[in-house]
Amino acid sequence: MFASIIYKEWLKLRLYALLSTLVALAVPLYGVIRIHRAIALQGADHIWLVMIQKGVVFVESMRYVPLILGLLCAIAQFAPELSRRSLKLTLHLPQSPLRSTYQMLACGVTLLLWHTLLYIGVLFIGLQGLLAYELLTYVLSATLPWILAGFLGYLLMSWILLEPTWRRRILYTLVAVLLIRLCFISPTAGAYEPFLPTLLIYTILSSTLVWLSVSRFKEGRQD
Repeated sequence: MFASIIYKEWLKLRLYALLSTLVALAVPLYGVIRIHRAIALQGADHIWLVMIQKGVVFVESMRYVPLILGLLCAIAQFAPELSRRSLKLTLHLPQSPLRSTYQMLACGVTLLLWHTLLYIGVLFIGLQGLLAYELLTYVLSATLPWILAGFLGYLLMSWILLEPTWRRRILYTLVAVLLIRLCFISPTAGAYEPFLPTLLIYTILSSTLVWLSVSRFKEGRQD
């Protein structure tokens, strides 16, 4: 049954997966090129000093990219289900609706994990040997809140889309904006390090909200 759900989700996400993979490669690569160019023009010592004293990581262009890709992933995955009214069929498969729901979410989360691997891989490979180990980890850690925002955005957008009533969708959207805002409060690199475990817990717990919407959808709730 899981294989059938994977195939169904792949049919919906295959085009998005290709385009998002290109974006997930291109954006951190642009950041790597910026750092290479800055070092070539101003010297490594000056760039290292700027990074340490001013908190500049030169990959700020990818700040909102994981979030955008997460939101679009949820739309690409669940908007067709709702427009074709095929979600009820998925929830009536010969297994529990809870399992079906989280198997669908697992497909989206796996794609976002692939994006994360690309972000970190491009930065690590492109900057290894160019920056000291401490600065390299500094750059990578600066991207973690943005990456978590992608997962949080995906789960919260899924929660909103699967909710059967527009009134609650509007309310959920306001809540989602406030939660996602937590990932972008401070522009300073490294400021989130003490808060990252809490942010990760919030992200994981947000997956339970999706089941809340699915349960209401399954029951045909209109309140």
